[in-house]
Amino acid sequence: MGRVGVDADFSDFVHARSVSLMRLAWLLAPDRAAADDLLQSALLRAYRRWHRIERDPEAYVRRALVTVAIDERRRPWRRETSVPSVPKRADSADQTVAVDDAELLRRALMSLPAGQRAAVVLRHREGLSAAQAAQLLGCSEGAARSQASRGLDKLRVSLQQPGVDIERGIA
Repeated sequence: MGRVGVDADFSDFVHARSVSLMRLAWLLAPDRAAADDLLQSALLRAYRRWHRIERDPEAYVRRALVTVAIDERRRPWRRETSVPSVPKRADSADQTVAVDDAELLRRALMSLPAGQRAAVVLRHREGLSAAQAAQLLGCSEGAARSQASRGLDKLRVSLQQPGVDIERGIA
């Protein structure tokens, strides 16, 4: 298959799966810009290895997202800092509360160690089994369960506010 065919296949994959992959990146990264960078890095890795991964590219990109997110946490000298802003809409108080709750949950997720955050997101947002999460995290099934459990425990403690549903709030 020529480079044109690879480019077309890769473009089709990105077009079809970018929304789902961006949601995962958004939950693994500290802000929108970092999520964009994270997804771009993962997609670049996938593009470079496309001929080897085209059987299951989504699994490869998900694994790359988790790996890059954890690596970024380990390299503080590469981190950029930004100020997150929550959009406020005066015309809808209900949406503001939902945005506030989502931002509260997101900040609590960002306070978790990278491995726990990835395990919680993969298990409870992405709905993966412990075995699937373990494969993406590169650890045993028991370690993936343990990381997710510890992460949820920390989230419960940090989010002891009425009206915030941890399990449903990871969206």
